[in-house]
Amino acid sequence: MRDTLIWHGSELMAVQAPDAQGSMVLRLSAAHVQRVDESGARLEGYLKPVTVNLTQATLAGQVSDCVGQISEGSWRAAGEAAQAHAQDCMALPWHMGRPFSLNLRFRLGGTLLIQAQGASCVVDDDARFFESHAC
Repeated sequence: MRDTLIWHGSELMAVQAPDAQGSMVLRLSAAHVQRVDESGARLEGYLKPVTVNLTQATLAGQVSDCVGQISEGSWRAAGEAAQAHAQDCMALPWHMGRPFSLNLRFRLGGTLLIQAQGASCVVDDDARFFESHAC
């Protein structure tokens, strides 16, 4: 079974702003996920909860405006050409060991731009998958 986090439609519950060492945490109350099972069948749904840990991070944006549903999100590794396509999803678990940027726009209008030297996105031990029944 493979899960892919899709930023669009995920919900951010909390942001722990960077501490003195630049460690930062994003807590997704619901991560929009596309799951592919052993037979190759695709399921859309949500994993709850999911944590994104960032290292040596800097943050631009008003954190208080950046909770709730993400309307658009993308990440790009540092050093990629400007015309390179930014990624709007990531396979779980996800580990980035090089500098990158993460841009999140929220349904209510807020924007977060995060620059980090590394990150990991892991599914919490108590996370559960809920299949979407949207039509």
